[in-house]
Amino acid sequence: MIKTIIFDLGGVYFTEGTRRATKAISAEFNVPEKKVCQFISKSKEATDYRIGKITADEFWSRAKIFWNIKAKNSELEKAWHDCYMPIK
Repeated sequence: MIKTIIFDLGGVYFTEGTRRATKAISAEFNVPEKKVCQFISKSKEATDYRIGKITADEFWSRAKIFWNIKAKNSELEKAWHDCYMPIK
């Protein structure tokens, strides 16, 4: 019986959108790219989010504190997800 199916989406099915998302979030919310990258790529929260230890809402709420911005979690999540495009 199959119990687990694992997908590698980033760079396989989707383009590597994290770099584009870093630039998009930086521009849209006026946060330095380095600070955006530091949180979404290198923080404990980023790891916890990717492995399911925290929810998307927790991740984005903590990001807003780290970046010192006021935005809706849904706006940040959309900015990130919009940067991933399927590889044809």
